[in-house]
Amino acid sequence: MGKKTLSLKQAEYRTQLAASVFTFILEKSPEECTIELNNLILLARDINQEIQQALLKHTPQPLLMTLLGYVVNRHQKAIPLDQAMYRAGLAISLFEVILDQIGRNCSEELRDLLALACDFNQDVYHALCAAVYGEE
Repeated sequence: MGKKTLSLKQAEYRTQLAASVFTFILEKSPEECTIELNNLILLARDINQEIQQALLKHTPQPLLMTLLGYVVNRHQKAIPLDQAMYRAGLAISLFEVILDQIGRNCSEELRDLLALACDFNQDVYHALCAAVYGEE
């Protein structure tokens, strides 16, 4: 029996969790990783933020959060869900590259945090696929 697909609201929550994980990753990675690898990690974080913005636009939010979103993010335009799905798919490949390159010189904690962020991204990708293609 397969795993149940997340709702968009649950997927949006996973992007928030991934954002927190990226905060810890970016605190550790400058000391442990090369500049190129740090740039890939930053790219993965930026993709997560774009996906989160798209999900925030397409999931029900409390009125206060909606109003704050307009004030704080008024200069950012959220991407459509199909583009968010595409970017989440690209992020899966990006995470594979990052995890392949992380090597032995990085701590196990950093590898585990990156693997966790990758898992969150995969869950979000499957939720977006279900939403875009109308699957359950």
